[in-house]
Amino acid sequence: MSYADLMALLGNWLLPGSLIAIMASMGLSLTADDFRLVFRNRRTLIFGVCSMLIVPPAIGITLALTVAPTAALAVGFVLLATTPGGMLSNLFTDMAKGDLALTKMCNVRPETWQKWHGPQAGSTMFLSPGEQVSVENLLYGIVV
Repeated sequence: MSYADLMALLGNWLLPGSLIAIMASMGLSLTADDFRLVFRNRRTLIFGVCSMLIVPPAIGITLALTVAPTAALAVGFVLLATTPGGMLSNLFTDMAKGDLALTKMCNVRPETWQKWHGPQAGSTMFLSPGEQVSVENLLYGIVV
């Protein structure tokens, strides 16, 4: 098998298959109550979706059309704006006068771990006492 064949196999089958398996396994833990909880507070849902999926790409496209001197720079603006990450969540937290950034790291306390560890207790996050976890991952663990 040549290098090109190996890369084609990885790029066309292995990586997409891995992504499908990961996303499916994450979705299997969702229940109907999880969706009811999200849709119960529609204003928060709409604000969250708009602030992360509509506003940043709109700003990136606007910058790409008005400021970017080259096509490569325009593509860079759009790519950066459509892939929001930790820095963008920190910016929105600051703009909203929030006091807890999603990238803040917290320690897992042994008492909390003993109380909430394991599927029977409600937590399915694989954390150990003393381990650090971001607020974003804690919230993600609550939603999923």
